[in-house]
Amino acid sequence: MARWRLSLRCDDSRRAVQRWPKFLPAYIRYGRLAVDDAHSDYTGYEQGVCLAEPQRFKAAFHTLSAANQAYIRKYVFDPTRCKPIFLSEAEAP
Repeated sequence: MARWRLSLRCDDSRRAVQRWPKFLPAYIRYGRLAVDDAHSDYTGYEQGVCLAEPQRFKAAFHTLSAANQAYIRKYVFDPTRCKPIFLSEAEAP
């Protein structure tokens, strides 16, 4: 199985999933791991992806398992409003 790695240090991730939308579900599912890193800016970039193409983002989100959807919606990201739930240390109020 091929592994797909994301660089979350720049906005290239947004452009990558726009160019290769078949990876959008994997990109969204990555959020389960991002919350383990207090310095991760993942949800900020995820917001950019969602706002750029909200319908495609929501459709990809709904292809995830019910367990992944529930976890991500509760702890990581709200796909309905394109709003981060998890914030990095730098973004936290």
